[in-house]
Amino acid sequence: MVSWHCMYLKKRPGLRPIVRATYLGATKPFNGSKRAFTLIELMLVVCILGFLAATAIPAFTTYLRRSKTAEAVQGVQKMAIGEMDYYGKNQAFLPAGPTNIPPASFRRTGDFTTDPNWNKISFLYADQIYYGYQANVVGTNEVDCDAVGDLNGDGITSLFQRIVTVDARGNLTVGGLFVLDELD
Repeated sequence: MVSWHCMYLKKRPGLRPIVRATYLGATKPFNGSKRAFTLIELMLVVCILGFLAATAIPAFTTYLRRSKTAEAVQGVQKMAIGEMDYYGKNQAFLPAGPTNIPPASFRRTGDFTTDPNWNKISFLYADQIYYGYQANVVGTNEVDCDAVGDLNGDGITSLFQRIVTVDARGNLTVGGLFVLDELD
């Protein structure tokens, strides 16, 4: 048998009555501090967290791969500057490499000691590298400075390239950065 009672906490104006049920004469005291989340509220929070994770994780992995490409950009620039310095001293470009070919999806130590030409163009990496580097001389007036990498290990490589050319007057120019499949 259920009976309903209405009680006031204190007799102050503006307070609302609190209703509680009495079951067979036993009443439960009201405790206003007990609060809980409903199952729907918890499921809503889980859905929101799932959505955030689904959008944030791919963006984060893309950000990480893009930060790894900074090595290649700096590497081909450093190689181009070294080739320009060497040409200024010797009136010829110098082929160098390849190093770290084929590229891997993990960092590994590049062996720049196998080709002494790397030292002549002042191009060495003391740290481990993601990309393979190579300087290809094309004719007598051009050198291609290449970095080849495979960041995700799927066998499709990305290419970063700067071309250094010399014109008939002996002026050196460095082309813009050519990128093929940046994030492969």
